[in-house]
Amino acid sequence: MAKPRLYLFHGNDTRTSSLELQRWLEVFTAKYGETTQYMLHADELSHDELLQKLRQVLETQSLFPEPKFIVLKRLTTSATPAKVKEVLAIVGGQLSGFNELVTLVFWEDRLVGSAHPLNVWFEEHVAKKQAEVKVSRVPQGNALVASVIKRSGSILDDQAIRWLEQYAKTLEREQRIEGKLRATEDIASDRRVWTLQSLVESASLIAAAGTVRREQLEKVAGVVAEAVSPFEIINAVQSHNWQRAQLLTRQWEKEDEAAYFGLVALLRNHFRREGSRQSGYALELLAEIEILSKNVSLRQAWLLDVFFERCRVFQGEHVPLMSAKRLWLSHVQRVE
Repeated sequence: MAKPRLYLFHGNDTRTSSLELQRWLEVFTAKYGETTQYMLHADELSHDELLQKLRQVLETQSLFPEPKFIVLKRLTTSATPAKVKEVLAIVGGQLSGFNELVTLVFWEDRLVGSAHPLNVWFEEHVAKKQAEVKVSRVPQGNALVASVIKRSGSILDDQAIRWLEQYAKTLEREQRIEGKLRATEDIASDRRVWTLQSLVESASLIAAAGTVRREQLEKVAGVVAEAVSPFEIINAVQSHNWQRAQLLTRQWEKEDEAAYFGLVALLRNHFRREGSRQSGYALELLAEIEILSKNVSLRQAWLLDVFFERCRVFQGEHVPLMSAKRLWLSHVQRVE
């Protein structure tokens, strides 16, 4: 019998690891169908619920090989090392019953330390050729600039590239002073990425499909440095960092209110892909925001602030965005 396919995805570049995991899911489900997907969000379940669901998914009920793509997300977010060992004990106990069609992925939105039980367990199984570990790190220095340029599809002349590299070093120094450039930080805390992306994209618009020059980057640098990117908000949401999402949305309140519809669309796409119990609740809240926006004069920024707070305190119960009384009071305050 073939060895089971066990993977650990971790690192601070959650965008890259999320995209890679999504590609794997699409390939697997295109071949075997969506019913083969099993998504377990450890940070949304109690420990006992997680153990129960994991046993149910891993136990084979059929005499014939059954394809399964199992993703266990954010185990280390809330589970203590002792509880992580309990999860791994269940997985280890089921390995002999796995078939070659089973893929099990542990996905973490942070860098897991080398001494952590999850990493230790995987390294032991890597040595036995039963597992693989994939680490996604935000590139550093000039490699980060090269990555941003490649991802944008833009063409920069040599002077523009050198200027962008120096600009990236300045951003890096600032973040190191703020203590926000540690290996354990997720990409939502790293403003270099979205700042550089915004610079290149904005300068490309000025260049009108031509080669981006240094003076064009300098022209947009002052504006971009002050702005909050909606993609930074999405990165915070992907990491379930609801407080940061709230903070960024409040800072973004200065922008044109029509831009919020674009942000809501991005949020809706994210939660549809995620497919968790919490994401189902979030989609209901976003639909409620859409109805409220059409019928009541309320600020989008305030509604999204309430939305992120609801996501933060979600405990498995679907609570409406606002009670009838709260809606009426907010409407009165808005009119006044």
